[in-house]
Amino acid sequence: MAVDLLTPMMYTILNAVTEQLQEEPPGRVILAPGANVTHDDCCEGQVWVRVQRIDPMTGRTPATTAPCGILGWVATLGVGIVRCAAVLDDQGNAPTPEAVTVDTVGMNEDAAALVQGILCSGVVRSVEQWMPSGPMGGCVGGEWTCTVRYDVCRCEE
Repeated sequence: MAVDLLTPMMYTILNAVTEQLQEEPPGRVILAPGANVTHDDCCEGQVWVRVQRIDPMTGRTPATTAPCGILGWVATLGVGIVRCAAVLDDQGNAPTPEAVTVDTVGMNEDAAALVQGILCSGVVRSVEQWMPSGPMGGCVGGEWTCTVRYDVCRCEE
């Protein structure tokens, strides 16, 4: 039976970023499946870790006995958050400049908290970029891209 070595690493990152958000904890904390994250409840706050892609680490050295030359895996993960954003009022008026500024500051604080958690998780090899999202549908936030490496499970002989 195959052993999943990635999910425990994803939980480690999720727990580390959630710890950094304790001042304003999100109501929804998930490992997200698939290529996109649905913003099911941004007004309660939603934080996630998801797989963006997995690539093999390859190569052959005299000491390598890895199957097919695969030495391990590099998983690129998305670690993101969304929260409520200021929206049009019932009369169709745009949000106030102050409300939009509060959303911006909140998004920047969330980005800082997430990257702190990612870096302190102890499992991340590199952090690549922050990609903001929204405001859309009353949600604003973003996602960090980071990588982790893990071993190949050896085939039984």
